[in-house]
Amino acid sequence: MFFGQFKSILILILIGAALLAALIGNVKDAVIILTVVGFYQEYRAEQSLAALKGMLPVKTRVRPFAASRAHPSLDPARRLQR
Repeated sequence: MFFGQFKSILILILIGAALLAALIGNVKDAVIILTVVGFYQEYRAEQSLAALKGMLPVKTRVRPFAASRAHPSLDPARRLQR
């Protein structure tokens, strides 16, 4: 599962460049390249989260004692903050 996040050829090239930069003594460049990799993966995670959030239902059907009514769904993040 850990290595599954390195499927992108761009990520592999950037990690290789960071290793090469570190081997030739440019540690500052290696850190910058790895930072770019981190930001790229964080961006992809945010995009995935936004896509999943768009799949959540907007309304929920509540049926107390056979009386059915539609209510707005609660935001899961808001529920965790309580």
